[in-house]
Amino acid sequence: MSSGKSSTAGRIKAPNYVLALLFAAYVLNFLDRQLLTLLLNDIKRDLGLSDQQLGLASGTSFALLYVIASVPVAHLADRWNRLRLLAICIALWSVMTAACGAVRTFPQLLLARMGVAIGESGGMPASLSLIADLFPRSVRATKLGIYFAAAAVGTMLSYVVGGYANVLLGWRMTFFLFAAPGIILALLIHFTTSEPPRGLYDEVADAPADTSLWRALGRLWAMPLFRWLCLAYAGANFSMYSLISWVPALALRVFELDTATVGLVLGVLTGFVVGMAQIMAGMIADRLARRSAAAPLYLVALTTAAIAVLIPLCLFAPTFAGLAIGFTACYALGGIYSTPSIAALQAQLPPDLRAKAAAILFMLGTLAGLGIGPAVVGALSDHFAPTHGGGSLRYALLILSPVALLTALLFFMAGLRLRKEALAHD
Repeated sequence: MSSGKSSTAGRIKAPNYVLALLFAAYVLNFLDRQLLTLLLNDIKRDLGLSDQQLGLASGTSFALLYVIASVPVAHLADRWNRLRLLAICIALWSVMTAACGAVRTFPQLLLARMGVAIGESGGMPASLSLIADLFPRSVRATKLGIYFAAAAVGTMLSYVVGGYANVLLGWRMTFFLFAAPGIILALLIHFTTSEPPRGLYDEVADAPADTSLWRALGRLWAMPLFRWLCLAYAGANFSMYSLISWVPALALRVFELDTATVGLVLGVLTGFVVGMAQIMAGMIADRLARRSAAAPLYLVALTTAAIAVLIPLCLFAPTFAGLAIGFTACYALGGIYSTPSIAALQAQLPPDLRAKAAAILFMLGTLAGLGIGPAVVGALSDHFAPTHGGGSLRYALLILSPVALLTALLFFMAGLRLRKEALAHD
């Protein structure tokens, strides 16, 4: 590490405090994103929508704007103050979450979700880039695991608090209620944090960020590991986001429960089990990486293959308890791919490409997971409805098993590529 970088180490104040704020931001990111999934049936009834329209609203409208905005915003994050950008993004997506509660028509709902997407497109890339500059490589996957555990906490809060709020206040007031914390967090980040130096813990010389977006993207796409991870990430998100988006609606329809009950059970189970799985995945990835750089990706390939078997068992469980346990297992095993993937990729990238690399991964993942997955499942559900009634979602979601198997193969290929590159550098 250069002496210049060593002299800046003392200027990073309370990195764990900054990590806590990034964790809170990702909790709100996932909470505002996933809240809609628990309210789908009520919105369907009040606005007179079909399952395909619900899939478009919950996924495609979000994904389109996320895809359009994510890379330019990430390019800005690689060149500008990341914490200030994050505060702006949080404030924007919070305001647009409130707008979801005010919609009266399907086009208005699509526009509101697009606004949420624009705000959220900058949250993840800026945060991941910051974590790489807050902590050394030896503990980076562990810290990333803590960060990604926020997704489970956000899902839990959206299910539990959102379920009860919907019963007590209605779905419109629930959106308004969930928008408020983001404004407070945005102000807290803006006034209590300072930007860390870029590349502080990297054994490379400081270099200015590439001023050309297209040249930077070309550098990324020239990396075979990055290309394999892009494909794997898209497949993983297709499976997991489709499952997360539709399982609450499946439980409400098949077992005829209310949102408070479904939200409480799914929220508590996923919040604790999936959250712990994310943290453990980060710790395990750090240990495995000391032995082999590719080992964490092989682990992801194994867990992703496992959910291909678990998905049918989850969907056709005869009781709500069986469905909830199966869903939690699928989410815990199939949802840990982010931590090892991002840690492996960050270790291979210079500081000026990290936000853009994360943005592209999440852009493709969002396009597949929210833009395509829920809409495809919704369309299949509408197709199966005449013969399977309220259970049509079960048959529609079966498409996720073969997708999971293909994704496991892609993660395995990414691991092979990383192993080849590691051996070449030895």
